[in-house]
Parts: sequence; C-alpha cells; structure tokens
Amino acid sequence: MKILTVIVAVCFLPGSARAQPSPGGNEKPVQFTWTLQDVKKLAVEQNPDIKSAIANYNAASKSVMEAEGGMLPKVDITSGLQETTLPSPGAGSSANLGKELSYSSVVAGVSQLVYDFGKTLNDIAVNRALGNAVEQQAEAVRLAVSLSAELAFYSASSAEGLVAVARQGVAKFEETRRRISAMVEAKARPSFDLSQADVELSKARLNLIRAENDRELARIFLLKILGMPSETSFNLAGNSSARLVDPGEIDLRKLTETALQNRPELKRREYELESARSALLREKDGMYPVISAGGWIGKYYGYYPNALDNAWGAGLSMTWNIFEGRKTTARIGEFSAKVDAGSAELDKQRLTIESEVARGALDLKRQFVTLKVARENLDNAGENARLAKLRYDAGVATFLELLTADTALLEAQAFSVQTRYQYESALAFLATAVNGPID
Repeated sequence: MKILTVIVAVCFLPGSARAQPSPGGNEKPVQFTWTLQDVKKLAVEQNPDIKSAIANYNAASKSVMEAEGGMLPKVDITSGLQETTLPSPGAGSSANLGKELSYSSVVAGVSQLVYDFGKTLNDIAVNRALGNAVEQQAEAVRLAVSLSAELAFYSASSAEGLVAVARQGVAKFEETRRRISAMVEAKARPSFDLSQADVELSKARLNLIRAENDRELARIFLLKILGMPSETSFNLAGNSSARLVDPGEIDLRKLTETALQNRPELKRREYELESARSALLREKDGMYPVISAGGWIGKYYGYYPNALDNAWGAGLSMTWNIFEGRKTTARIGEFSAKVDAGSAELDKQRLTIESEVARGALDLKRQFVTLKVARENLDNAGENARLAKLRYDAGVATFLELLTADTALLEAQAFSVQTRYQYESALAFLATAVNGPID
C-alpha cells in the first residue's frame, strides 16, 4: 500500500545528510549539511510517533487476516488417555463391557462454515476498514511530522540569518566608532559622538549574543524533532522558493476541494464510519443461524472392540441463538449509535479541514503583503542610511541622525529575514492543509 512505500521503506539519504557518530579522540566532530528535503526525510525516518503508527498499521493488517480466517476450513487433532467403561450399546457385545478400563484415542476433525447470513463477511469488512483507517492515520502522522520538521528548518534558518544581521551590525558600529574616534581626535566632532558610538556598539554586541542564543535554541529544537543529540554539528542549505505565490492567484474553493479529496484525516473518518456500519450489519446478522459442515476420523486403542478401532463421522450442523437476554438487541443499539457518532465526526473533520485551508490562505496573504512591505522598507532604509552617512560626513547632519538611520537599516534587514521565513512557513502550512500543490 501507499503508506508502506512512503513510511516503512528506509529513506536512503546522501552521505552528508545521514546521522553518523562523532569521531573519538581530538578529531573535530562530523559537520553535516542538510537541505530541507534531508531534514524532512530524517524526521520521517527517525520520529517515534511514525514508528508507533507503523506498528499499529501492522497490527491492523493482521486483524484482517484473522477475520478472513473465518471463511477457511478448521482442522483439529485431539488425543487423550482416559479411564472409563466402554459405552453401551455402541460397544457391541464385549467381555469388557461395563468394566473400568484405560484407553487412548486420536481423533482428527475438520469443519467448514457453510452460511452465516453474511456475519463473517461483515466482520472482514469491519477489520479491513479499520486497517485502512489506521493506514490513513499513519499518513496523517507523517504529514504532521514532516510539517514540524519543515517549520523547525525555517525557524533555524531564520535564526541563522538574524545572527548574520547582528554580526553586520557589530561590524558597522565598529567601523562607525573608528571613524568617529578619528574625527574627534581631529576636533572635527565633539567627544559626545564618540561616547554615543560606544553605547551603540555595546548594544550591537548584546544583540549579537541574543541572536546567537536564539539560534542555538532553534537548532536544538530541530535536532529534537530529528531525534538526534543536541551536540550534533550541522549546517542548513538555503531553501527559498524560486518565486512567490501570489495569494490573489489562489482559488480557495479549488484548494478546499483538493484538501477534502487528499487529506488522510478525512479518509480515516470515512473508513471508521464504514467500519461502524459494517459492524452494525454484523450484529444484525447475529440474530440468524449459522450453518456449518464437518467431519472426523478417529483411532481408538486399548480394550475397545475391533469394530470401533477406526471410526468416522460427517454431517451438517446449525447453531441458532434464539435468546440471550436482549444482549443482541442492546449491541445493535450500541453500534447504531456508533454509526451516528462516526457520521458526526466525519462532518466535524470536514469542517476542520475547510477551516485550516481558509486560515492558511489568509495567513499566506498576510505574510505575502508583509514580505513585500519588508522589501520596500529595506530598500528605503538602505537609501536613507546612505544619505545620512553623506550628510554626516558633510557636517550637515548630527550623529544621532546617522545612528538612527543605521539602526533602522539593521532592523529592516532583520525584519526582511524574519518575514521571508514566516512566508515560507505559511506556504508550508497551507500546502500541508491542502496535501497537494497550491499554485
């Protein structure tokens, strides 16, 4: 089935993406380079929730085989050693008739269900539907784990980008302080400017420390999702989309239809409802008789007469449970209620999926607009910082104006990094909500 090829098969990743033990001694630890696809494959392969889902699917598939066994013949072999008197009159005339004697026997029997008004067939349908439901549940777990890994990837990438921006800030304010120091020594600028430059440089260094700390936390969270030690050393390869998906080009109605066709959570509810309906039919069939065919052949040893050394029998049997204290009626009512509950859960799941798709589309639209604003803001901040530097060098602007422009540029750079990965995260969430392409 699909779930087996997607989940059970081992994901063979490139050598640089596979988890390897760190070398011993004083050698440097192995440095991995992971793309987004590497991270998602590692998460799917190693996440314990997926391993549990696979085990549940394997158990459900065995229950289907167990139910199908009700349609096959059953063969039994019975042997024993007993102290008894020979039966009468079947034993015939025998000198040992009525005596307490020991004898042993070996009896082989076979039985075959002939007709039970569809009870076994419905039992098979129940277990097959439950197996399909568990399969879809495993697929839903895979999608959830894959989304968590993707979001963690974007979070770690964003944190890495913010560290780069913070380092640029430190370098910029170090250069600014150097220039201001030279100008103060030349009496071209007051000493207050140098003091202010020292303050801004300290702030930039503090921001760098915070950014590096946030980056480490994001990396540890990513490794936790991958099930790897927190000391694992790795780099992340960029994964920005080739083009932006304009929310104005998205047809929400079609996305919702695609989601309702593809989402495993909805398919799971459908299979559960199918199982409940088959179970209800099975319980109703329990009110009818069961017809079986059987036969046996036996060998008796000891003091039995020669005529009974070899015996056999064959025939038909019918079992009909006429009354068992309204137990059957109660179970029919119970499973009828389960069908109603399953139908309600299906409707609820359908509404949940529609809500997730709508929310994802709205969030993508918001992030798309925010990203465009961030890019415009970055261009404006860069131009403003350039002009402020020229004005300050020409002596027509204060140092405060220069610092304000430089700080605004750094904030615009950081905001641009954040909004880019927030847009990627919104895109990933909507793609998972639809479980299919969105552009």
